[in-house]
Amino acid sequence: MAKVPRNFRLLDELEKSEKGASDGSCTYGLERPEDDIFMVNWVGSILGPHNSLFQNRIYTLKLT
Repeated sequence: MAKVPRNFRLLDELEKSEKGASDGSCTYGLERPEDDIFMVNWVGSILGPHNSLFQNRIYTLKLT
């Protein structure tokens, strides 16, 4: 099995996010795409699941 370089894997994830490949309950992307050529600073948000205590809440996160 070939090992995929980290940057190629991250580019694939970024492309999926930009194309809206999820159900919309989770979004993510680069914090500052124009300045982050090594793709180390990501931001995301998660919507609380329906019919739960967390419904209508938005959780944000920052990954570095």
